[in-house]
Amino acid sequence: MMNKLLKYFTWELNTEFIASGYCIAIVSLYSIFNLLLGIKTVEIIVMLEMFCTSYIITIVQKLIYKDDSTIRMILWYILSMIISIVPAVVFQWFSKLNLIMYAIFMFLALIVVHVGLHFASKIDSKNLNEALLQYQENHKEG
Repeated sequence: MMNKLLKYFTWELNTEFIASGYCIAIVSLYSIFNLLLGIKTVEIIVMLEMFCTSYIITIVQKLIYKDDSTIRMILWYILSMIISIVPAVVFQWFSKLNLIMYAIFMFLALIVVHVGLHFASKIDSKNLNEALLQYQENHKEG
């Protein structure tokens, strides 16, 4: 029971950490657009909507984006874009022009995340393979 709770707690902390990164990016873009319009505040409810959106994007990422499968990657991009844009439209975060710029920003951000995850996976694989080789060399029979 304790191991399951610890595993869930670790998963949740990691999810919140990633979601916070997405949220900071969305709130920052929203703030920049507002500053250009002379608005110097962001409503707390808007930040909550943006965090919930970011959290859902993160859960989709963690559930779908598990390997280098092209189908999973495309599905992740499509779902993440839908999850990004629908709340922006429903909650009217942006004007039409800013919504287009937001969609482009999110698409580019997802590309950066994809590239980052790809390289992190390659580095992890390399490190694990090196550790395995070292273990095998240290534990040779003979």
